[in-house]
Amino acid sequence: MDEIGNWFNKLPFCTKFLVSNVVIITVALTMWPHNHIINELEKFQLWRHYSSFFLFPFGISGAIELYLLYYFSKDLETTKFSRATADYVYYLLFIISMITVSFDIMAKYLPFIFLLLDVLYVLYIPYDVVAGIIAGHLYFYLKERYPASSGIQLLNTPRWLYEMFPNSYRSSNTSKPTINIDLRVTHVIWDIVALLSLL
Repeated sequence: MDEIGNWFNKLPFCTKFLVSNVVIITVALTMWPHNHIINELEKFQLWRHYSSFFLFPFGISGAIELYLLYYFSKDLETTKFSRATADYVYYLLFIISMITVSFDIMAKYLPFIFLLLDVLYVLYIPYDVVAGIIAGHLYFYLKERYPASSGIQLLNTPRWLYEMFPNSYRSSNTSKPTINIDLRVTHVIWDIVALLSLL
């Protein structure tokens, strides 16, 4: 027990603050889940805005996230922000304020957002992503836009594919069925896949 105390006392100030807040808040809210009801405005429980930044999932994924927070925070605080605690606190406050800013992106713009992120991360143009965007737009134009304006269908699905998949809907330019998928269902499916991959 003394070793844990010595390890904890040697942590830099901000890392110690972050790790202790995550452990205390996560354990407290896991042990008393009935207190986790969101009524910060009705009952003036403004601390919930603070505690939401330190609530990690309870389990192995939360432990991994806690370790990563500890590792990278300690690394930042002992290298880039060495003897600059005020700068590190300002950095954390800036990051927290940016996390709370969110906006919706229409699905049709998502490939361009991914392209922008790839360019920002790797600092060069990923030509495979550009080729994918061009190919997708070319298919959409030749299958949907051009036939709608000219009446000439340039891309037709081969008959052998319809024979291979007999229940397929043969597309035409009139009255296409729409499929609405609830995103919560897809998240549940991905959560199940992720859970099974851990087993």
